[in-house]
Amino acid sequence: MAATTLDCPPKGATTKPKASRPSKRQASVRQASERQVSERQASKTATAPETPLNPSFHDPKELAATMLDWLPQGATTKSKESLNFFKAMDLVKAELQHRTNLMAQSSLQTGKQTDVILSGVTVAQDIFCHILSFVPATDMVNNAAVVSKSWLAATRTPGYLWEALDHERGLTLESRTITNMTTLLDLLERPQFSSLKVLVPPEKVQLRAKALQQIAKSCPLLETIHFGYSLWSCMKIDDKSLLQVPSIFPHVSHVALGTDRVTDDGLAAFCEKMGDRLVSLRINDSCACHKKLSDRTLINSIARHCHNLEFFDFQFCRHYNSRVNLEFDKMFSEKGMIALLEGCPKLKHISLIDAGSSIGKEAFEYIAEKEKLSLRRLYIVGHDSLMEDADLCHALGDRLFTFEAIPMSSHSQYINRKRIIHQVHYNW
Repeated sequence: MAATTLDCPPKGATTKPKASRPSKRQASVRQASERQVSERQASKTATAPETPLNPSFHDPKELAATMLDWLPQGATTKSKESLNFFKAMDLVKAELQHRTNLMAQSSLQTGKQTDVILSGVTVAQDIFCHILSFVPATDMVNNAAVVSKSWLAATRTPGYLWEALDHERGLTLESRTITNMTTLLDLLERPQFSSLKVLVPPEKVQLRAKALQQIAKSCPLLETIHFGYSLWSCMKIDDKSLLQVPSIFPHVSHVALGTDRVTDDGLAAFCEKMGDRLVSLRINDSCACHKKLSDRTLINSIARHCHNLEFFDFQFCRHYNSRVNLEFDKMFSEKGMIALLEGCPKLKHISLIDAGSSIGKEAFEYIAEKEKLSLRRLYIVGHDSLMEDADLCHALGDRLFTFEAIPMSSHSQYINRKRIIHQVHYNW
């Protein structure tokens, strides 16, 4: 038998395993996967447009098209990528607002440290602020504030320069920039309004939840505030929010409100909470479907608790609410009027607009005959029986500093003319 020889490697040498050849099935699967990867890359290259690294910020349409290219095709507002995109835009907006605030604070600090130059003469900051107090708010914001950083800092000085924010101080009834509560709150957060005392919101601003707390936080020194007093105002307040006013606004003493959402009980509870703090109360019942002021409220709440009341204004315009079935017996009468005069010894001004028809002439005779009364001005609109009594009108004219009794038509013409005068706009 022939000897069999084995090719054994020498001692210490390493052996390499022989490479196994792939089967035909494995080779076909690998080729198919490589083909799919190459086709996918080719489709992406063909469909995805080239995104410029520096899009033009001068053309909003081009910028919007560039940002849309960042999203996958077919993306909607409900897509995950779109929702993340919206969150990113909110973060960008917050960061830009933060930078704006930092720049504004830096400009104010620089302006406060810089002397105010007026006609080549250095003027002290307090003297210059006193000069600005005679400048209309429109010119102070749009013209004086853009002269220099020192002038800008002076125009934003909190205090007597910005004690009021109402129709005459630039916040017009039909403001084009302050159209909702968000824009109003952003405006009130500015440092010059930290000492604000008077606030009359524009007509389009609607009262929302927790808005009163935010206003109180921005303007803790408010003394006068309006809640939908204007006939066209959208800032209507209800009983629940009205009862929060005495606690969250500790300095408020002058209140004007519309009674669209306020009941007689809510108004009575509010007056009891305000107590001696209440100095001025203005009520507009023009849009309400039922009278919201009765003898019970006048006698049991206002006359009993609001002894420091000096200004009382109530109006109900049948011209704007002709569908209402007027039930004058549920309104306040001469009994409530006399109780108001006796319970509020400091009362100086009474204005009754189209609401005097329910008040008998006994109340006006009481005013004409009573000697110890602080009342100085009486404004009556739409009381036909009073205007027909010439002797009583002469007696009231001799007794009071100012007495006016006019028909409703004359008052409506005055309101329309006053509304046109106050339509002055400027950009904040």
